[in-house]
Amino acid sequence: MRALPPDPGGFLRRSGPITRTTIALVLVSLVFILFPGLDIAATRLFYVAGEGFPASRMTFLRDLRDLNDDLLMLAAVVIVASFLSKLRFPRRPSPVPPHVVAFVLGTLALGTGLIVNGLFKSFSGRPRPIATDLFGGKMEFIPAWNFDGLCQRNCSFISGEGSSAMWLVVFVLLLPRPARGIAFALLLPLVAALSLNRVAFGGHYLSDVLIAWCVTLIVILALYRVLIVDPRARRWSRRADAALGLAIARGRARLAAWWRGEAADERA
Repeated sequence: MRALPPDPGGFLRRSGPITRTTIALVLVSLVFILFPGLDIAATRLFYVAGEGFPASRMTFLRDLRDLNDDLLMLAAVVIVASFLSKLRFPRRPSPVPPHVVAFVLGTLALGTGLIVNGLFKSFSGRPRPIATDLFGGKMEFIPAWNFDGLCQRNCSFISGEGSSAMWLVVFVLLLPRPARGIAFALLLPLVAALSLNRVAFGGHYLSDVLIAWCVTLIVILALYRVLIVDPRARRWSRRADAALGLAIARGRARLAAWWRGEAADERA
């Protein structure tokens, strides 16, 4: 029997998005571990001797950086508005169901919050480009995945803003499937601009951004499978929403009864 020809792309086609993203993380990491000069070369594109990083003083790019925080605030406003709507109409389903709230907040808290900012940035020790002797600072350049640097806190590896920019993908995954491709194509330039802005400012290396993207996307895809795709999550969400509505209705009834009692005592 003749052996089947090798199919090097077959594994990737059969594997899921989490596996493919993990492979991308490993490959990107290997590239920057083997060729650390890529980080230096990318940062030098934005560095001017004697001036530092001129892009960091450009108003448009500073406003672009603020847009990242504005988008996070907008997401928070939508969730708060959904909860206020539930307070007003407790018997109606929440505009944003509990499992979607858990997905949106959980990915941000676990990915960007705990893993990226809480663990990597706190303990990686990698100085930011602007803090290294190559770009006007005093510390030694440290390659990606090397934890021997002198940075004490809020370090360069990996990028928190790159992570929060990639986090915006959660809203694409909540769209109907036919719309996701176009939405992602429109979102990707914004994610790249928000993330690479930090490279232009001397705040992060290119590897910080790309690795943060991969780590964040793995978290997003994992929680998407658990909280959105799994039908048990929707059943839990309906029960939680109903329980919340019942608790709000009972609380409002007790508050109204107490208020009527207070008013009656005053009239007496």
